[in-house]
Amino acid sequence: MKRRSFVTTVMATLGSAWGPAGAQNDVFPSRPVRLVLPYSASSGPDVVLRIMGIELAKKWGQQVVVENRPGANGVLAITAVKQAKPDGYTLTVIDNSMTSINPSLYSDVPYNIDKDLTPLALMMSTPFYLMVSADGPLQSVKQVMEVARANPGKLSFGSPTGIGHVSHLAMEAFLQDAGLKMFVVPYKGTSPMLTDVATGAVSMGWASWASASGMLDSGRIKAIAVGATERQTVSPNVPTMKEAGAPVDVEASAWTALFGPVNLPQEVARTLGADFREVLKAQQVAARAAGLGNVTLDGDAAAVRARIDRESKRFKDIIESRGLRT
Repeated sequence: MKRRSFVTTVMATLGSAWGPAGAQNDVFPSRPVRLVLPYSASSGPDVVLRIMGIELAKKWGQQVVVENRPGANGVLAITAVKQAKPDGYTLTVIDNSMTSINPSLYSDVPYNIDKDLTPLALMMSTPFYLMVSADGPLQSVKQVMEVARANPGKLSFGSPTGIGHVSHLAMEAFLQDAGLKMFVVPYKGTSPMLTDVATGAVSMGWASWASASGMLDSGRIKAIAVGATERQTVSPNVPTMKEAGAPVDVEASAWTALFGPVNLPQEVARTLGADFREVLKAQQVAARAAGLGNVTLDGDAAAVRARIDRESKRFKDIIESRGLRT
């Protein structure tokens, strides 16, 4: 399995005061809660979750340690949670690459989402944008399609975190629908990929608005479309892929959800899900998330399961049809 490495850090701030759940006369939580993240410090999800921590501390009253365990496509964080006691004191927030892609992409995934984790709440959706060099020859999706059609297999696109990133699979689906051929260039991070996009070393690449904002502001790259079914508040002038000329909508977005270990007490699971969803709606949290190009979601455990089921089938079909399983 491909592995990613990031800086690991620990931060404390959350807390709470719940009614009895599980042990008689115990107040949950009565000790620190761990939120184990598969993301590096200062990444988009990490930033928003730390802001949520401030609001949760006001609501609760117990410390929660935010623990960054990036790498191995989420396996490190997921393993920490699946091996934890199912009492609500160890949680994680993971995305659809870990819930809906990895099981079909890799033959050796050491976890089973349905059997090892308890879904609690939908958190955020982060659409990706198709980026090109600001002064390069490709300045629209229509131009991309025209050049690709005239030169099969010569254009390239970057995948920011290796083979199987959600934007990689979305691009493969687009190429299949449009009858085009390009080749993928896998990267170990968004920054080096965007540097190559800006210089023309790679024809185009997908990135979130937050991760590309610096190079967009400096005028080195340009967003020609967003991988969503509608335009985004943070970028109202950027069309969707379909608006820009793609034959169908292209969904290139990562979404995150809160999980705990399997067999969590039902009352603890309900309260965790409800409190996280409530805090996510707080003005300062929603505003910060939106400023980073995220869309806050409001879904319960059933909504998480429905998304996993729908996307697992979609991604499995793409992986199989494009021969990407490793």
